[in-house]
Amino acid sequence: MNKLYKVVFAAVGLTVILSSEIIARPKDKLKDYAPVLAVQSVQLGFPNADNIFWNAKGSKYQADFIYNNKNCSMLFNKKGELMVQKVEMKESEVNEEIMSMVKEKYTNYKIISIMEDWKGKHGYYEFHLLRGNEIKTVTYRKPSVSCVCGF
Repeated sequence: MNKLYKVVFAAVGLTVILSSEIIARPKDKLKDYAPVLAVQSVQLGFPNADNIFWNAKGSKYQADFIYNNKNCSMLFNKKGELMVQKVEMKESEVNEEIMSMVKEKYTNYKIISIMEDWKGKHGYYEFHLLRGNEIKTVTYRKPSVSCVCGF
């Protein structure tokens, strides 16, 4: 039974790897495939990031990692320039006025996650809401324009 479990597990794992468009590489091999500027941005901005997983999607590179117990994601173009950065947030970290608006407007929904989303110099709150089987994503622009990114 134990041997059968290992074979099934290996087959499922191989299927997932072969069917995925994502190319994940070990942390110590970053310079072999990700633009140097992208690698430096993650290392400088989030020096103590845990479990950095790099993915290549077409001509874009994505780094997903944990920083200060929060899920983070950075998307770079082929030159290594930052396009989008997302950091998980708690309700208490969201601007009070925006948090109140979301709770009033979406009273029948449960907030399942909040991301701080930076595109260029503009910051956004991205709310993922749940009602029954329906998942809804709503976005609000942050009142401040300065990036409080990791760097």
